[in-house]
Amino acid sequence: MNDAVLITSMIILLLKGIVDETPNSVDKIYNEFNDEFVERDSIEAKFVSIMEIIERVYEYFIGNLSCLSNKNYFFTFYAVIVNQMFGIENNHILNSERNPDFSESLITNNIDTLYQMCGNFLNEYTENVVDSSSKQSTKSEWATFVENNSKRTTSKNARLSRISFMNGYFCRQSK
Repeated sequence: MNDAVLITSMIILLLKGIVDETPNSVDKIYNEFNDEFVERDSIEAKFVSIMEIIERVYEYFIGNLSCLSNKNYFFTFYAVIVNQMFGIENNHILNSERNPDFSESLITNNIDTLYQMCGNFLNEYTENVVDSSSKQSTKSEWATFVENNSKRTTSKNARLSRISFMNGYFCRQSK
C-alpha cells in the first residue's frame, strides 16, 4: 500500500465508512466527488484532528510502535481512533463500541489513558504473536487479527474484523 493509496483509504473511511476497496469502487468514489466535494472542510478538519492525536501517540512512544509502524496496522489504528473520536459512517456495530473518554471533545484531556491503552494493546500483541517472521499466534483471535492485517487488506469483512478487534482494547476500562 503506497502513501497515496493509504491516504485515499483513510479519507474513504471518513466519507463512506468501512467498505471493500477495489479499483472500480475507488474510481466511483472519486467520480462522486469529482465535481463537488461539499464535505471537504469537515473531512479535512476531522482528518487533521485524528492525525494530531496519532502524532502525539507516536511521539509518546518515541516512534517505537511495533506492529503499528506497518501501513496495514497503522490504517487499523487510524480507524480505531476515527471510531473513538467520531464514529464510523454506516457502522452501527462499531459506533456502539466507543469509549466516551475518547470522544472528539475529550480525547485530548484523556490522552494519558489513550497512551496506556495503546501500550496495553502493543504489549499483548508482543505476548501473543509468538513468531514475528511467520506472524503465528497461539491464540486464534490474534492469529485472525494478524492474518486480516496481512491478507485481504482492502476487504470490508477483514477490515471490520481487525478494526473491531483492536477497537475492543480502547473500550476497556483503564487499569
